[in-house]
Amino acid sequence: MSATTEIIARAVIREGARILVARERGKTWVFLPGGHVEPGEPVESALIRELAEVLGTASRIVGFAGVVEHGYSDRGTAHHEVDLIFDAELDGKRSARKTISNSIGSQSIRSTEPTCAQQL
Repeated sequence: MSATTEIIARAVIREGARILVARERGKTWVFLPGGHVEPGEPVESALIRELAEVLGTASRIVGFAGVVEHGYSDRGTAHHEVDLIFDAELDGKRSARKTISNSIGSQSIRSTEPTCAQQL
């Protein structure tokens, strides 16, 4: 099964000991907020754009956290993505706590206490 590689920009947004995560409605897993990088678009610009679209507020990137490569199958379709992960902060007076309760389109945004990733 072959898949096109997708480049995804994602953000780790912290408020105290909490990390903002997203979950697609009807699914059980969570993921860091962000989205696809469009062809020719700088990764950092894509992340700022995606966060504004999903969270409705401006943000800024404060550091690079790492890269995660991920392959999975959904509804019989193979997916392969390379996630570029950045530390980010939300701008303005709007707190992440208020943003946490937002839901946009097919995704809901919430926060969770950080947990250790499952070892592979």
